[in-house]
Order: sequence, then structure tokens, then C-alpha cells
Amino acid sequence: DREKAAQEKILRQTDKAQPAIGALSLAMLAVLERFGVHPQAACGHSFGELTALHAAGRLSAGDFLALSVARGKAMAATARPEGDTSQTSSGAMLAVKAPLAEIVDLLAELDPALVLANRNSPEQGVISGAVDAIAAAERACQKRGLQTRRLPVAAAFHSPLVQSAQVPFAQALAQVEMAESTVPVYANTTGRPYPADSAAARALLGGQLVKPVDFVGAIEALYRDGFQTFVEVGPKSVLTGLVKATLSQQPFQAVALDPSAGTAFGLGDLAKTLSQLAAWGVAVDLTAWEEAPPASRKAVMTIPISGANLKPAPKAAIPPPPVTATPRTGVAAEPHSPAPRAIAAGMAP
Repeated sequence: DREKAAQEKILRQTDKAQPAIGALSLAMLAVLERFGVHPQAACGHSFGELTALHAAGRLSAGDFLALSVARGKAMAATARPEGDTSQTSSGAMLAVKAPLAEIVDLLAELDPALVLANRNSPEQGVISGAVDAIAAAERACQKRGLQTRRLPVAAAFHSPLVQSAQVPFAQALAQVEMAESTVPVYANTTGRPYPADSAAARALLGGQLVKPVDFVGAIEALYRDGFQTFVEVGPKSVLTGLVKATLSQQPFQAVALDPSAGTAFGLGDLAKTLSQLAAWGVAVDLTAWEEAPPASRKAVMTIPISGANLKPAPKAAIPPPPVTATPRTGVAAEPHSPAPRAIAAGMAP
């Protein structure tokens, strides 16, 4: 309805979307922790790098949420007004379904300011740039028969056009401490683990706003380093699909916490995900699914029951046995055989 559409439009605004995704991801991580599922390495996509840093213990929950708000506000401030298509605006983004090498060749023929901002999978990339340049790239893709889609964003994220967002985000980063951790976080910009030094880690995270996201490189690096089971934390299951596309020729496992994108029962999604992880050999504490039953109370008073004072009801006259047909199997039916006992079985979800 109209109200829902209006709410979704507000929620898609960068300064609202990023804190909302952060809060949801925080809750999902808490659910995994309840069942004893902990990461041995982490990686995010764009904003998700904050989630990865928190999952690895580099950022506290409070700092994670504070940076989610600061990042959303900083990036929203770079956005062009609705309807602005001027060359001086903050630009636009275009998703292209094609081999990354072909996208690179295409960009070599177009405006040199265009950037391959997202390397999402071997067969999909996202171009960032000025509005007019993105329109030209869209036409060039159409001539080549390439499938494209304009992203519903108001700026050319992960490109120099959002340079102004770095200053306020750097100020917010200066207020947090990057704790040490034994869980590596693979960076979008380098494809390698974040540095242990807090200042160097903050600088790397601050620069991520204007640099391309090489998600393919990070996933391939994780795989080379021995990580073969991937769990997606956050709304929907887009990253799970990208992991599957990237490692399609390798043995691996990938699952999302929100595979139905909110269209199915959430507990059902969770049960399937936990069961899948357990089947793959991941340590999952399934006893945490429900609370233990309370200890039985000691009886305060006991009353013995016997039939000494029971007065049986008078016997009814027994009617003559009815004529019973013999089944085709040749076994006579017993008209007065006792009914089977009913057994009720309950099973926890």
C-alpha cells in the first residue's frame, strides 16, 4: 500500500539504510553467538565491512553502531538532489552483467573518469561516475548487448565523486579504537587482512569510501587461505549468490541467515541455516534452541487413590453379537476387539 511504499522509500535513504542494516546485522550476529557459531575470518561488501570488523571483535557494538550512523550521514551528504542530472552532481551507478575483463575494455573506450566501483563476481560489475557519463556507458552496453541496471542510489559511491564524505567519516573514526583480534578481516580495497595497528586500520577503513570494492578478490583470497564455509549476515542473500558465482569451480559451502528475504517464517529460515551448518560439520549448539524445562516441583501433599470405595455401575444387557462379514483376505473380523491406544508425540521446532 501507499504507506508501506513511503516507509520503504525512507528506509532506502543512505542515512537511514546504513544504521538499519547495522542494527539488523548486530542482532543476527547475536543469534549466531547464542548457538555457538563464531567466525574464523570475516569479510564485508561496502558498508558490510563495518559488520565484519565488529564480528571479528575489532569494533565494539557501540562503536559499530556509531560508525554506521556517521557513515550513512557522510555518504548521504554527497547525494545529488532528486532529479538532478547535472555533470557537477555526485553521479550515479550502473550494474553491468558481463565478464569483468569485458567491462574493463568497455571503460577504456569511454570517459576516463568512470570507475569500475564494484567487482561483485566474475560476471558482474558496477560502474560509478558522473550522470552523463553513466548514461553514455549505458548506451554503449546496449550496443554490445550487455544487460544493465541503474542502481537506486543518489551518488557515485566508491569513486572520487564522493570524496567529501571522507572528512566527516574520518572524524568519527578518530573517536574509536580498533581492538586487536585473532580473527582476520579481509579488506575490500586490498583483498588482504586488515592491519593489526589501530591507526593503520582506521586509515584503511576511511579510504574505502572512495575506492573500488574488489569483493571477488577478497573471496578468492579467503579461499586460498583455507576458508571454505561462508555464512552471510544481513538482509537477503545477495552476497551468498556472489560467493557461489565466484567459487563456482571450487568445492565450498555458502548459506545465508535470511535466504527468503523476509518472505518466509524467520524461525524456519534460522532452523534451516543452523541445520545446514551442523550437517557441514560446523559446531552448532542446538540445545540453545529452547529454554531447558523447569525442575519438577516437590509435591507438598500426596493423596493415595484406590478402588476400595468405588461403586461400579450396573451392568447393561449384552446384545447378541451382530453378523460380521468375512473380509476378502479370509480372516474373520472381531466385532468386539479393543481399540488401539492413542499416542501423542510432540516435537520442538
